[in-house]
Amino acid sequence: MKSVWKFAAPTFVLTLGFAATLHAASDQMQQTSDRTGQQQNQMATVKGTVEKVEGDVFTIKNDKGETIRLHLDEKAFQGKQPKEGDKIQARIPNGEETYDVVSVKKDGDSSADSSLRGGESMQAQSSSQSSSSQEKFTRTIQGEISKVDGNVFYVQDTSGKEIRLRLDQSAEHSGELKEGDKIEALVTQKKEFHVISAEPIQ
Repeated sequence: MKSVWKFAAPTFVLTLGFAATLHAASDQMQQTSDRTGQQQNQMATVKGTVEKVEGDVFTIKNDKGETIRLHLDEKAFQGKQPKEGDKIQARIPNGEETYDVVSVKKDGDSSADSSLRGGESMQAQSSSQSSSSQEKFTRTIQGEISKVDGNVFYVQDTSGKEIRLRLDQSAEHSGELKEGDKIEALVTQKKEFHVISAEPIQ
């Protein structure tokens, strides 16, 4: 009986080890599947007509009349590059848009109050004019700068969401902005996305 147990014990251990390996492999496959599903859920598709081409940046207008800028790398289009007037659809990371800044001020910077007031008056003016002739401002964003990448600022707003703001030469601001600064920015409806893949449509 003891001899039988000596043989059975290693077999039992090997069986447990094999079962544990299978379970670990199954968990790993499930985690990979979950990550893939999350990545797919984080993607969105935009469609529109190309209005302007500036290097690798395409400005399109979608069916809702929104102006969207698409930043395409050389691998985004597998075939012929589109031109103005072409209709395209593109896959983009969902919720990773970049807003253009009209004016911005740092927390406690009273010298920039006039800039925001000027922007607000421009907003009121634009609402009375055609949206095709002048951009409409969407909202004021408040938050803390978490990262600076050239003229793009990553801001964590009061709800905890990270928002990308593009600050070009036309934006009104006072002083240098850096990580840790708390800011208030007036932004336009224009959004910019980094494109994963794109293709022409009819």
